[in-house]
Amino acid sequence: MLQKTVKTLWRNSPSLDVLPREDIWIDRAHRLGRWTPQCASKPRPIIVKFSYYKQKEKILQNGFKFRNSHVNVSEDFSKETLHVHRELRKCGHEAKENMRNDPFFDVKMFKVTYRRLVVTYVNKIEPTPKTFVKTFAPEDIIGRDNWFIPPQGHGQANASV
Repeated sequence: MLQKTVKTLWRNSPSLDVLPREDIWIDRAHRLGRWTPQCASKPRPIIVKFSYYKQKEKILQNGFKFRNSHVNVSEDFSKETLHVHRELRKCGHEAKENMRNDPFFDVKMFKVTYRRLVVTYVNKIEPTPKTFVKTFAPEDIIGRDNWFIPPQGHGQANASV
């Protein structure tokens, strides 16, 4: 029943033309929580397990296309993973703030993926700024001071001479 609901939602959405509409393979689908008369007016979330990982990734990547509708598409993480992601995002903001006044490097962006913090930073000294990417594991940075040290790049070596 819910599998048909999800497939119908996908087929009837004109902005989602990423996957062929009839080729959605769902292993199972169920609603969260228990139905009660008090919450009958509010729809309960649907958890969907797709048969193919690539389909799930495509749908998650295009979930923003539902932004102005009653549908929200997101990954279902455990409370522990959500907590780790929250802490990693704090560390990313901290790195960006700490690097704001650095004469050699600037944090261009950061993102949290699969319990890792991925920081992209730029060497400001180079004629054409070079971009570096560094990945941090949660156990390396959460709760530690001064964990983000920019690499010893070309610009810093010249500046210290």
